Amino acid sequence: MVAAATLVAAFSSRLRPKHLISVGAVGLGASVGSLAGCTAPWQLLLAVFAAGWFLAPLQAAVTTLLQTTVVPSYRARAQAALTTLVSGASLAAMSLVGVAAEVAGARGVFLAAGAIVVAASVVSAVTFRGVARLPAPALEARS
Repeated sequence: MVAAATLVAAFSSRLRPKHLISVGAVGLGASVGSLAGCTAPWQLLLAVFAAGWFLAPLQAAVTTLLQTTVVPSYRARAQAALTTLVSGASLAAMSLVGVAAEVAGARGVFLAAGAIVVAASVVSAVTFRGVARLPAPALEARS
């Protein structure tokens, strides 16, 4: 956690949240994919450490983006929707991993998972490419 916090502090001053999402997802995907090649416990430890190191700034960037772009009156709904999507994706992935491992093997599952995360990084980079600066949310007048 301390190492990840250091990474967040170092990169947050240089990268905007939209770039941090893409960079963090590439690192996370590479870390997950590298689990396929682990043959010793110390290799597994390094790969999991690297995954955690990239996951913390990725989560911080997604939260920052959500908080700075969603209108305050919809922020809780947006966070609830994001949490629901992430939880649903986790449940779906856990239920399908056994079938995928039967077909592609355990190493193939880690390679596929890493490739999916890297592909998501490319999608986020393409999505945010045309956005020079994300607009600040409009504040609603209180009555």
